[in-house]
Amino acid sequence: MKTNALIGRSMAVVLTLTFSFLTFNAAASLRSDSPGAQRQAKSPTKKETPTEAASEKEAASEKPQSFTATAYALRGRTASGTHTRRGIIAADRRVLPMGTRVRVDAGNGHSGEYVVADTGGAIKGRKIDIWVPSNGEAMRFGKRQIKLTVMSYPRKKAAPAARRKR
Repeated sequence: MKTNALIGRSMAVVLTLTFSFLTFNAAASLRSDSPGAQRQAKSPTKKETPTEAASEKEAASEKPQSFTATAYALRGRTASGTHTRRGIIAADRRVLPMGTRVRVDAGNGHSGEYVVADTGGAIKGRKIDIWVPSNGEAMRFGKRQIKLTVMSYPRKKAAPAARRKR
């Protein structure tokens, strides 16, 4: 009997707290100085057309961007299916899509042209991972700030042609 009473009281506390939280949020959203009200007051954003998006990518490719770079020496296949080799880097697909050609200014013999052909669990945002042939070289490379210039983005694959009805 004591267990049921205890469970009943704890559920009443949870329901009371939940109701209080919901009431507080509803009241806050009605105030004009709340962040929710400000978000509603903003004008709708303009959607980009494909040509504007392409011109934005071209503009980004002209100037160097700052990235954090590390090195890795794992052998095997990359996320794109190719074997690891010099000239391969791992990057976040949302920042640098697979197949993107970039120029890296990293110093100490690691500057040059690379292709994004791999991804990694820890590679998020403006981070890249440069493939090197040995663990010692990867350790010497360490973690450093580099300048990266996008040379070209991969071409998008054409959609398959629609089949005609017979």
